[in-house]
Amino acid sequence: MLIKHENIQMTPNDIISEVKKTVDFAHQIFPIIMPLPKIEFFSRGRRGGSAHYEKHKVEFNEILAKENPDKFHN
Repeated sequence: MLIKHENIQMTPNDIISEVKKTVDFAHQIFPIIMPLPKIEFFSRGRRGGSAHYEKHKVEFNEILAKENPDKFHN
């Protein structure tokens, strides 16, 4: 069940923090060293984000994160 967080706004710093938590969690499960991916933000389009394995990069839509924090918050 998704809970709408009316008072929560996801800022770029919040998203970066969530990515760091996810990478830290992966380190606990997998015995590999995985550096933090490059994190970029964009503000156009309808997609919330994307991951580019070959570029070691993740992108997030900053506007959609602010409008829909419950979809971006772990």
